[in-house]
Amino acid sequence: MKKILIYLPFIIFLLSCNENIPTDENIIDKDIIEEIVIDNGEIPNKISKIPVKITVLHEPDTVYAIRDEKDTAIYLWKHSTTIKTELEYLKIIEFGVYYMDNGNWKLENITHKPYTTKEFEQWYFVKSDNDFISWKNCKNGVLKANVEYIDPSNWSDKDSELQSHIVLWYYIGIDKKDKKYVGYAMCHTIAELKE
Repeated sequence: MKKILIYLPFIIFLLSCNENIPTDENIIDKDIIEEIVIDNGEIPNKISKIPVKITVLHEPDTVYAIRDEKDTAIYLWKHSTTIKTELEYLKIIEFGVYYMDNGNWKLENITHKPYTTKEFEQWYFVKSDNDFISWKNCKNGVLKANVEYIDPSNWSDKDSELQSHIVLWYYIGIDKKDKKYVGYAMCHTIAELKE
């Protein structure tokens, strides 16, 4: 894994030398990164041994910066995040965001610790069949089978500088027998303002 990440800038440089390939130094090739990180099993150790039973979707999954309305010197990378499970009962007990930093995942929640069931209940809402948000909170952080829950105003980064990151949002839940399950998905922040 580390060898691949060391060679990645060199590979990107070589590819950018080919004039037939469009390049942009600020855009991350998410297919390459996902192949390296997910296909090789390189996810944060904390979640690597937990069975996956939660589906996570970021929209968009490639996120351009916008200026913070409260402080225009700050950039935000906003997106929505939707999760669901096929299990009849799953209570979210922890979730958060990891950033890829020099080939290693670092927990980078704004609180510097995992988010809780209470925060999940406050931030996630039931998504109705017609893709509208019901504004009904996910009571007690309990997911029901095949119901989508959305945070319509999630964000993966907040900074005074434009920068690109690979981030991985994860969610850990327990069933009625306290068996843990996880779901995760990556998104990519781009060092450019949204047009």
